[in-house]
Amino acid sequence: MRIHLLMMDDKAFCKDEILSISDTIHIIAACYEMMGQIESREFRMLRSAMNVLLECSQAGFIWKREWAITIDNAIGICSEHWNKIPSNIFTKAVADLHEVRMALA
Repeated sequence: MRIHLLMMDDKAFCKDEILSISDTIHIIAACYEMMGQIESREFRMLRSAMNVLLECSQAGFIWKREWAITIDNAIGICSEHWNKIPSNIFTKAVADLHEVRMALA
């Protein structure tokens, strides 16, 4: 998925790709927030990626290549740091996302 997003053409429809990574980015960002690391470089990069995800969804999931590096950085943070998050915090972040989804359903 990571390479696919980097290689995606401008104006390509990307709903499946964005939806497949959005939960992970949101969960890891929530973990950083719960750990009080909102001033960290990683959280700021995840926040930027969440802004891109929002912008992309508001644009009808039409891809802009300029987003690629921001999303790639966020995927990198998620893949390199998820196992450093205490399990109770990770579990809470997943449960919180599930609760939001249930409330919206």
